[in-house]
Amino acid sequence: CRQSGRRAGCRLVLAGRLEALTALPPWLASCPGLRSLDSRSTHVLETALHELCANVIEHGYGQDGSRTLELAWLV
Repeated sequence: CRQSGRRAGCRLVLAGRLEALTALPPWLASCPGLRSLDSRSTHVLETALHELCANVIEHGYGQDGSRTLELAWLV
């Protein structure tokens, strides 16, 4: 997590490969405000982000590992 400009938050940069999505659960667990979610809500959020990122990686990037996605949880 880091602070950028006037907003604080957590940032995650993923390589454009499906294997990179294993970083999602630990990243979500490190984000302030998300740690207090119940397990069902955490699972729904993780599943939605995984599906969204997987679609970009597969269909948008063609699994080009030189491309990146950036996720941010702003507080």
